[in-house]
Amino acid sequence: MEHPMGLWPTLKVWMDRLLMANVFLVMASALWFVVAVGLHSQGLEQPLHHFHQLWEPLFMPALGLLMAAILFNSGLQWLLNLRKKEK
Repeated sequence: MEHPMGLWPTLKVWMDRLLMANVFLVMASALWFVVAVGLHSQGLEQPLHHFHQLWEPLFMPALGLLMAAILFNSGLQWLLNLRKKEK
């Protein structure tokens, strides 16, 4: 049986991949929004309409995951730095 600590590096790699894909999704959604607003000003409504339809089921969770990961990473780094200073 494999030691449980051998699972953590694999889990971290997959978590990093998920978060990297999430970052690209958020960047692509921001680009889509900018283009859709530009097209909306030209009278083309469909891209912005589709963006609004995907806002709650796709883009809001992606932004929430990104913000949670940033806060978690910042808090973890703060705790690690605090622990280093105590030693």
